[in-house]
Amino acid sequence: MVKLLLCTDMDRTVIPNGMQTEAVDARKTFTHFCDLPTVNLVYVTGRHLALMQQAVREYQLPQADYAITDVGTRIYHYQNHQWHPITAWEKEIDQDWQNSDLKVEPKQIYDLLSSIPGLSLQEFEKQNSHKISFYIDLKKLDEQACLTQVKKQLAPLNIQTNLIWSIDETSHTGLLDILPPKANKLHAIEFLQHYLGYAAQKVVFAGDSGNDLEVLISPIQSVLVANATAELKQQALELVKQRGTEQQFYQAINTSHNNGNYSSGVLQGVMHYLPEFTQLIHNVSQSAETQITLFGEVLFDCFSQQGQEMQVLGGAPFNICWHLQALGDNPIFISRVGDDVLGKKIIQQAIDWGISTDNIQVDEQHPTGQVQVTFIEDEPHYDIKINSAYDFINQAETSLPNPKGILYHGSLALRTDAAKKQFQKLVDSGDWDIFLDVNLRAPWWDKHSLIQWIKQAKWVKLNIDELRELGFVQSNLETAIKAFQMEFGNEQVIVTQGAQGVTVLTADGFFKETPDKINQFIDTVGAGDAFTAVYMHGLIKNWSTQQTLATAQSLASKIIGIRGATPNNKSFYQSLLADSIQTS
Repeated sequence: MVKLLLCTDMDRTVIPNGMQTEAVDARKTFTHFCDLPTVNLVYVTGRHLALMQQAVREYQLPQADYAITDVGTRIYHYQNHQWHPITAWEKEIDQDWQNSDLKVEPKQIYDLLSSIPGLSLQEFEKQNSHKISFYIDLKKLDEQACLTQVKKQLAPLNIQTNLIWSIDETSHTGLLDILPPKANKLHAIEFLQHYLGYAAQKVVFAGDSGNDLEVLISPIQSVLVANATAELKQQALELVKQRGTEQQFYQAINTSHNNGNYSSGVLQGVMHYLPEFTQLIHNVSQSAETQITLFGEVLFDCFSQQGQEMQVLGGAPFNICWHLQALGDNPIFISRVGDDVLGKKIIQQAIDWGISTDNIQVDEQHPTGQVQVTFIEDEPHYDIKINSAYDFINQAETSLPNPKGILYHGSLALRTDAAKKQFQKLVDSGDWDIFLDVNLRAPWWDKHSLIQWIKQAKWVKLNIDELRELGFVQSNLETAIKAFQMEFGNEQVIVTQGAQGVTVLTADGFFKETPDKINQFIDTVGAGDAFTAVYMHGLIKNWSTQQTLATAQSLASKIIGIRGATPNNKSFYQSLLADSIQTS
């Protein structure tokens, strides 16, 4: 799959702050698409960095990988949860504002223009050493008069400038940015393209206004969103014809599927230039209906096999996340790893698989989790290390633009009082439907806490031994499950029974599924996690309970035939993905 460098303006391009309406779920689909590892997202904006970050939070936009801010005068790279300036860009544009080896300072420009009626300096935070910005009173100055007077006043400085004129439609205020000639959106995108080594056919830009025009009519593949003004659309069409760049210009339109405004128009353009992304965008559009967020441990399961130690990536929440990503659901995973070799290995494997690592926190004081796995009569037994990084997940460090949907958790990651408090903060911060996966592993649970978690869960999954240990010992399994549901009020109770299959109680009654004969048996590690992943996949795809159970049992049976809990090839899921497409 082609890796895309998607560069987009923000205001009235992906931010729906214009007069036109936004297509339903378009921003959510755009966010899920940009979260994929096949996309490098770049915000290209007149905003300064802090204002850009504020917009991302306010409008629940995806986290960008790069940012071209301040109308092209700054470029940043987002790495290790921080923005880092690309100083090579600042050095390049610095050359334009040299006069006889002396750099022209912004104050000199302010002073020369202060006498022009109708110009007023924008706020301090909107200025920098390569960008001087003014508001324009349109009752006193139109575009031609303004630019003519500014050029005349700046002539004594004998420097090159790039004057960017635009109008804020919502306030009907003129905007003027004075920049070095190289400091513009077009040159900044070209710089970043070459800096990152992208071919031209892998770069797409989207915009909506006059200060995007130089890119829209350039050889860069560009998208003009449908909510742009009629005047700009006409101007852009005329200019691309003059320049011979018609093939690199796409105007988003209102279709039966979306209205082409804002982010829906951006995605339209991506599909126009790179049709191989069409199915991927369709898939994330479907999964955008309900987001799955997982909270809990990621660790290494350590096995001893034929005298050699093996380390296999594991932890129930991470295993489930792994499967959901392969099924195209783009889950959010909240966990914590140590600042160590194993932690780096986890993050790299997550990235390689396509899992977003935005919410995998790094702990400098506690090690990445490990579990020693031994087998007694083919059943795994676990020696779980204490004070692991995942015991110290910090809710304040999470980045959740839209905290709602299904929230999955087990009980192992909540074995400490601190972890319980952090998890409850997460629960209280959003509008969640909770899926509880009960894990009664001594000594890492207490009944009082577990009962509270069961009561707040919509779905509860546990095995038959755990059901009995919690006091539901009726001889008839269905009677025991019904008693459990009556006591705790869960919408669905899912009870696994090993080789005997699974029994589920829903509002429509009981459903059962028994596994087919196992063709190859290696170990049962992760089989329950595979089942849970497909069960949640079925929930967001609105599968019938019986279809969900059959497919979930099928993946669990396949996992039994491999070492460890997760396959390393997505072809392993091919039949399940085919079922997903047919059933959704």
